[in-house]
Amino acid sequence: MTFAPNFGQLIFMSKTYWEHYSHPADMGIRGFGPTKEQAFEQAALALTAITTDLEKVEPEEQVEISCEEGGDELLFAVWLNALIYEMATRGMLFSRFEVNIEGNKLHAKICGEKTATTVCLKCGKSVCKACHFKIIGVCKKCVPPEIEENGMAHIMIGKKNSV
Repeated sequence: MTFAPNFGQLIFMSKTYWEHYSHPADMGIRGFGPTKEQAFEQAALALTAITTDLEKVEPEEQVEISCEEGGDELLFAVWLNALIYEMATRGMLFSRFEVNIEGNKLHAKICGEKTATTVCLKCGKSVCKACHFKIIGVCKKCVPPEIEENGMAHIMIGKKNSV
């Protein structure tokens, strides 16, 4: 079974791995595995690997996620959105995923750390989370001038806007 939502793919096969691919709007991710659960886990690893080196993220703290949606494609999209939400609200990156899917319900235990180093997508330098511009994945030095001029960079990295 293979399906390709706008931003990622799940492909069921005997090997378990993930990969990134070029996508016109951003970066695409693919999760491969012999089961739906393993493919979802691999896609989650690919998502985290967009912003950091997975080997540097210690599975120190566990978080549980539950979501439900009709159909595999929609469940996959909701799963990735739930991961992004957890990363953004908790200030964490995750490196271990245990997914269980029954029908259209997903429950996962995910593990990661709060102080994980992130990598700027533009310059490739490792930066702390306070210096990482989460919404677009770049460090403070690489924030586009039009965003900085509007004062949005201070809001988006968690500081009050002085404008």
